[in-house]
Amino acid sequence: MADQRHGIATAVLANVNRDPKKKPDAYKANDFIYWHESNRQVVGQRGILSADPKEQSRLIKQALFKSK
Repeated sequence: MADQRHGIATAVLANVNRDPKKKPDAYKANDFIYWHESNRQVVGQRGILSADPKEQSRLIKQALFKSK
């Protein structure tokens, strides 16, 4: 529930600052909850665990901050 509330607040903030010419569709709360079912591209895909902490951090950053 807290994740949904945070997603709503983040979507409101993003929509207030959104340029409707560049992004005509409004953001939704689930757009900011990256583990939500609507954001999964491959259902059932297992994560990658690396023994190297720096490599694991790189993979996490890549997953969270990928460009659309």
